Amino acid sequence: MVSNLSIHFMEKSEAKDVNALLERTFGISFAPTLKDSFVEDDPMRPVVFSAVKDGEIVGAVTCHLMNESLGLIGRLAVEPSCRGQGIGNALMAQAEQFIGAEWLHGQPGKVGLLDETKKRNASSQFYEHMGYESSTEMPSLPDEPFLAKPINIQPR
Repeated sequence: MVSNLSIHFMEKSEAKDVNALLERTFGISFAPTLKDSFVEDDPMRPVVFSAVKDGEIVGAVTCHLMNESLGLIGRLAVEPSCRGQGIGNALMAQAEQFIGAEWLHGQPGKVGLLDETKKRNASSQFYEHMGYESSTEMPSLPDEPFLAKPINIQPR
């Protein structure tokens, strides 16, 4: 685990920096998704986790509830200078814990994602090393295969 790393629900004061990181990583603004994450009375709102190290945003992950048995990791981004330090793994673990315990209520289900790492590196196995496998739960994109893994995480 990375020292001085805090992973938490994105705070409103962090939204601008989180959006900048996501925009640098994926080339598009995520401002509408980030704004929607603060609509508290919407059970289908996206959830965003921030990773902060030494007071700086170094990573973020977006989560979406697709249905009662499938949570989706929207996008995962880590500052290039901080990659390889376990931040992406820590963000994924937090997202999976939240999806399983809070959205799936501890019932068996799946977490899925479109593997955007394949765009930059076709041989990347980042998600496969965490137990994700090719799935037909949702359609894949030509350079972003849909991957999923079963989870059964009990609420704390």
